[in-house]
Amino acid sequence: MSELGWTEARVDLLKQSIESKMSSREAAAALNVSRNTVIGKAFRLGLKFLSEVHAPRGTRTPRPKRSSNRSNFFHPPRPERAPLPPVAPEPNSRSLSLIELERNDCRFPTTADTPFLFCGHPKSPDHPSYCAHHARRSIEPSRPRPLNWIAERARHW
Repeated sequence: MSELGWTEARVDLLKQSIESKMSSREAAAALNVSRNTVIGKAFRLGLKFLSEVHAPRGTRTPRPKRSSNRSNFFHPPRPERAPLPPVAPEPNSRSLSLIELERNDCRFPTTADTPFLFCGHPKSPDHPSYCAHHARRSIEPSRPRPLNWIAERARHW
């Protein structure tokens, strides 16, 4: 006995069952062993059952695709967002230093390097620190929450 009870007669019987296009389950029943034993021995011998031989490309029937109109609670379609209102062009900055700013001047920084320079235009009555242009630019308008906002948050956890 060579490999756990695989005699020459049993190997020949396995080869005959594969040639006669038996399934691995039927071959296992004929040899009185498990299906995995038959598949393993056939693999080691370089033999393939009919179910393991793949059809040439293009002859298989493709799987039907899921319809895209299904709604999914955890991945709902994203709602279309309204575009933000256009921002007015940048007014000419007065480029004032912090010491030169008056009480009602806009304190929006116009430079990132030192010395810091600020806009200096008159403040907007609606905003405590910025002119009307910089107030619109610094505050993004709030958007209403979608009805499924819990699912939106769950995606990020």
